[in-house]
Amino acid sequence: MKKIKILYDASILNQFNSGNADRSGIYWTAYNMLCYLSKNENLEIYLYSVNYSKTQNFLSAHQDKLPYVQLYDGDVKEMDLVFSPCHKINENIRQTGIPCYTLLHDCIPLVLPTYFDNDAKGWFSKLFNSLNSDEYYFANSNYTKQDFLKFCPALDKDKITVIPLSTNIEYKPNKNKIQLASAKQKYHIPQNMKYIFSLCSLEPRKNLIRAVRTFIKFIEKNKIDDMVFVLGGSAWNGFIEKFEQEVPEYSKYKDKIIRAGYVADDDLEILYSNAEWFVYTSQYEGFGMPPLEAMACGCPVITSNNSSLPEVIGNAGIMIDWDSDEQHISAYEKYYFDIKYRQTMAEKGLKQASKFSWQKAADIMVETFQKTPQIKNRTSFILQKLSNNNEEKTISVKLFNFIQLFKIYSSPHKKKYKLCGFIPLYSRKQFGGRKIFEFFGIPFFKIRKMSNGITTKYYFLNLPILKISRK
Repeated sequence: MKKIKILYDASILNQFNSGNADRSGIYWTAYNMLCYLSKNENLEIYLYSVNYSKTQNFLSAHQDKLPYVQLYDGDVKEMDLVFSPCHKINENIRQTGIPCYTLLHDCIPLVLPTYFDNDAKGWFSKLFNSLNSDEYYFANSNYTKQDFLKFCPALDKDKITVIPLSTNIEYKPNKNKIQLASAKQKYHIPQNMKYIFSLCSLEPRKNLIRAVRTFIKFIEKNKIDDMVFVLGGSAWNGFIEKFEQEVPEYSKYKDKIIRAGYVADDDLEILYSNAEWFVYTSQYEGFGMPPLEAMACGCPVITSNNSSLPEVIGNAGIMIDWDSDEQHISAYEKYYFDIKYRQTMAEKGLKQASKFSWQKAADIMVETFQKTPQIKNRTSFILQKLSNNNEEKTISVKLFNFIQLFKIYSSPHKKKYKLCGFIPLYSRKQFGGRKIFEFFGIPFFKIRKMSNGITTKYYFLNLPILKISRK
């Protein structure tokens, strides 16, 4: 079987030296997908980005794990398809007609717009505005797929394939006491204290203020003095100030709240494995990698019951309403006082986590790639039968590297519709309007128009009961 040549957008991977939130779930998703796809003998992977030197540095630093991946330096037409793990695919590449695949993560900027400024929305807006029914997509959960179809009805649901993700590294339970003592010392966790753990960026939708506030109520109500709450993750500006305003008791219990900050990848397994439970009651998630990581380490989890989280958790954790203080406190009490239940959830979590793997995700992707129509059938120029419509429409259509405008004229007094369009004849013969029409067997006629001494050739269509599909 001929190998499929894939152009892989490495933009997000250029952040591999960042020891902060830039290397979050999206980064690890892009990295692990690359690792596992590159192992497939039916694929050839070529990396590209606008910053060639950074991509070269990334590949050099990971050559041991990516021995068969190459830097792209050639003609796009030699590639079979292009894949982006998050960003909008480069417009020049898209206009070549090469099949495009993009991974969709979530619709958070649309669902919770007040949490994002214009800069934060930038890359998402570019991606969202580029969505269309002609290209192909992967979604990290069924919920994400349905959300994108809701906000962008122009998408073709049959061209969105769901690929459940996995953990950033291969986690397993780790009860090593020496490693635990070292991690506690490093992150200022009292050695004699039990702890619950949360790992995320400290942004509003993560609901950490409520999680911590209800933890304080929980230890107050039950007079608990042997437990702390460890917050892992990079902080958003103003988080602590807002937290102190909303939780007056914070000053009294600040020794019970440990702000660990950024947690190194090598320390996550030991912290997950030895936490009494993991808290992740987010307002919205596209997938939810941290609770999956916790379950893989045998740590019981508490998550919210919204968005994609039920797909990840299954029946292996306590799921609650994100905005209910009472349910938070009740969940804390259930795990704290019922050791047997906590152990049962830990076992269920291990079983649930085993259902997710990057190998499974890569296999689904490869199977989808192999079903991509061949080059000769790749076109965004789709003619369909037109249902009765008495309105005049102007429709923009993408055809290879052309953008054309077509008008559909319809009349209730006629049985046929007349479709007229215009396309300038480009100087390059292989991309000329006439050549395109001849290639597709479309009837046309030509008109010359003189303007300011310049002659432009227009090609007009005359087709019965047809329409041009929207971009």
